[in-house]
Amino acid sequence: MLTLTPDELHELTQYRQAAKQRAWLDERRIPYRVEGTHLRQRILVSRAAAERWLSGVEVPTVKGPNLSLVN
Repeated sequence: MLTLTPDELHELTQYRQAAKQRAWLDERRIPYRVEGTHLRQRILVSRAAAERWLSGVEVPTVKGPNLSLVN
């Protein structure tokens, strides 16, 4: 399976509520996708992203294009 199961995501974050899971993941800069509506959301976290975080690899946050590369 490419993504964590709901139980694995709960084990990782210690939360069952999607909003709290998202806040926890955002704080640790773990990438994720949201599936569903605001009333019934499912958070998708790849196993690879969880493994990188657990091994201490930080994912850089990108907020826009890297204009330093433009000549």
